[in-house]
Amino acid sequence: MPRSNQTDILPHIATVGEQLKDARKSQHLDMAPIALKLCIAQKYLRALEESQYDAFPERVYAYGFLKNYAQALGLDGEELFDQYQVELKRFRTREELPIKQPKMPIPPKRSWLPAVKYIVGGVILIVIVGVSVYFLTYKAPQPVAAVATETVAAEAQKAEEQTAEPEVKQPVIEIKAKKEVWFEIWDDDSLLINKTLKAGESYAVLPEQIGKTLKTNQADRLSITVDGKPVKKSPSKGKLVLNPETLM
Repeated sequence: MPRSNQTDILPHIATVGEQLKDARKSQHLDMAPIALKLCIAQKYLRALEESQYDAFPERVYAYGFLKNYAQALGLDGEELFDQYQVELKRFRTREELPIKQPKMPIPPKRSWLPAVKYIVGGVILIVIVGVSVYFLTYKAPQPVAAVATETVAAEAQKAEEQTAEPEVKQPVIEIKAKKEVWFEIWDDDSLLINKTLKAGESYAVLPEQIGKTLKTNQADRLSITVDGKPVKKSPSKGKLVLNPETLM
């Protein structure tokens, strides 16, 4: 069977991607239903099977997706997680190997005398440029009346800014993990974020994510607060709209 050009990191045993693919095919399962059930984009499951270590924006995404996918296929998620870390470390080590640069021949030493004329020419050029900039940017002193008009306008603008209404404080929605938990935030059909939190970690919802839908298949593992106060609603069927008013 064809293998990815990155699966030669552990040539003597099956890679994590090969084990996932073999387990899925041996059970005659398609990837799409599994991705829908786990709420994980199908491209990330394919990246795990094809050992595309650089397909994930952050390492924690790959770890969370790997554990959930392995459990769905009946594999040992912890054991695959350890092997994946070894593969990822070796892959990044190979990427960071320095490229040998060809040695360039050392030119013969030259006399410093010809460089004097270039130094003198550079100094003259700098002086000419400085004088030109001075005359181009020079401004004559403004009349007293003009200065007074500008001062009055500046004071009026300052007074207007002081009387402006204060900015309304945006409520802070925080998601905290009781145990390791995975969740997503969607805007209709657009995925805004896919994240895994370890026990005790928290995530502050961004202003542009307020009003969007939170999805998770482990609702009992997370708690949600608004400005530090626990919400009265919990994710129903794995979904919850992140609206401060309805949450409280």
